[in-house]
Amino acid sequence: MDPVSDAIYSDPSAWRIDTDASEGTLAMVMQDGPRPLFRLPRFHGSFYLRPTGRLAGFALHLDLPEEARPARHRGQEPPALYWESTDLRTGTANDLDGRGMLQLGRRETWTAVSGVCSPVPYARSGLPYLKIVLETTFPSLALWWPQEARRRLRPVLLTLFAEIRPARVGPGSPPQVPGPRR
Repeated sequence: MDPVSDAIYSDPSAWRIDTDASEGTLAMVMQDGPRPLFRLPRFHGSFYLRPTGRLAGFALHLDLPEEARPARHRGQEPPALYWESTDLRTGTANDLDGRGMLQLGRRETWTAVSGVCSPVPYARSGLPYLKIVLETTFPSLALWWPQEARRRLRPVLLTLFAEIRPARVGPGSPPQVPGPRR
């Protein structure tokens, strides 16, 4: 990316998480591959971008659907799986990796995080939006959840798909690409 377009990534108000194009999935890791357990359609939180548009970290609350909630939380205020990672390292071709923390209630575990953060051309604004895929695998015993994986002593794969798009600054208008610096 050239230095002119880098400036837009440093303004947090210029970007929004596209919730319609974002979701998480949980899958139990089996010998023949992952077996889907739950879809996590809603989350809220923050992605931290470097001025170059590279993903530096995130702090997210993934809302658990009723069937995914631990038995002790059913019928109560919906619990959320908290997932945080800071200081992600970027590799070649938009790859990234680092360490992250998962927390459910009072239980937490640290895991390796890997993923991709790629700019995708966005014709309406002239700015690329960011497509993010993050993954981590955690031992189900560490969070004592999800129950199906814990009973089988299986690890769980958490995958998050997200898009960060230019925010609208006026009625129906995307942010403007900054002009040359004077």
